[in-house]
Amino acid sequence: RQNIEHVQTFCKDHCVLIYVFIALSVLILTAISLIISYIRANMFFVFMESLIQRHVSIMRSFNGNRNKGFSLFLFNILVGAVFFILTIIIFIPLFLHIWHIINNPGATLAIWTIIPNFILSFVAFIILAIISSIIYSLTYDFACPIAYSRDMGIAGSIAFLARLILNYPFQFLIYYALKTAFVAAGAFLGIILLIPTVIVLAI
Repeated sequence: RQNIEHVQTFCKDHCVLIYVFIALSVLILTAISLIISYIRANMFFVFMESLIQRHVSIMRSFNGNRNKGFSLFLFNILVGAVFFILTIIIFIPLFLHIWHIINNPGATLAIWTIIPNFILSFVAFIILAIISSIIYSLTYDFACPIAYSRDMGIAGSIAFLARLILNYPFQFLIYYALKTAFVAAGAFLGIILLIPTVIVLAI
């Protein structure tokens, strides 16, 4: 009995160490990812300034644009967190359905009813991804240049952009229609070029 208690205590102590190690690893990876995200947001303005001024001075530009970069960093964190939570909410019914099937192997009807559940979750996720891509596109294509030219944060530039969209909705609609058409054409050409390559590799 003493040996069993000793083994149980040993396993319990090591489990605590494993949990602590996992928690520290998650914290370290999160901190590194946040630092990289901040540097990436700031470097976007550094790159923009280098193109406009035709002069590269990374440290000076990095320090000069740190406020705008930090506002873009916060915006990315906020939007990313919102879409992550919405993604979890979208897939919760599907996960609960799968959990019900796992706990009830004899529920054959539940296996068939998972198909419409999966389709609805997938369609909702695609819609969410499209909305996310539009928001990020508006931010990086328009709000960031506005923030740089007017020396303001992302929140102010988004408010300014919203007024522009309300005043000139047709121009923005044409812009995104052309952008979507070019993306679709590029994807189509990629598929056309991929088919002969696959055929040659198959032969």
